[in-house]
Amino acid sequence: MKIHPSAIVHPTAQLHETVEVGPFSIIDEAAVIGEGCWIESCVRIHARTVMGKNNRCHHSAIIGCEPQDLGYDRSTPAYVKIGDGNVFKEGSNIHRGSKAETPTVIGNNNYFMGNFHVGHDCIIGNNSIYTHGAVLAGHVTVGDFAFISGLVAVHQFCRIGDYSMVAGCSKIVKDVP
Repeated sequence: MKIHPSAIVHPTAQLHETVEVGPFSIIDEAAVIGEGCWIESCVRIHARTVMGKNNRCHHSAIIGCEPQDLGYDRSTPAYVKIGDGNVFKEGSNIHRGSKAETPTVIGNNNYFMGNFHVGHDCIIGNNSIYTHGAVLAGHVTVGDFAFISGLVAVHQFCRIGDYSMVAGCSKIVKDVP
């Protein structure tokens, strides 16, 4: 395991021996980071984040922070579950679920470009691309092979179907088949 001396890793965090952690990154309690993950500088991985293999978290990504849900109880052991092979570019922000039984779930091989936001209780499929400055509100579901263009805002509880392409600067307030 290669952890920069300025990084802070909580003693209860579980990091695979192949994980690399860059300078000034923080990994909180009960986080689980899988094989081959790369955590660049100034990344924050919050409590109870579970991350699979070969994920890449770039500078200033924030993974698993508290949900922006007024009904959230801080004593709830809510979490985010991330699959394998995802890329979280600079400033990506992924919120954990609001209840222990409804985590935020991110599948495999997704690419999240800079300043992308995933709200609480979202379910993200596989092999999709999410571009700069777009946001998913809470409880959004996105299928596989979707493309969410820049500056898109998706309203809570909406569903984006498999192979959908959402044009830049769109406001999504209903399901996209």
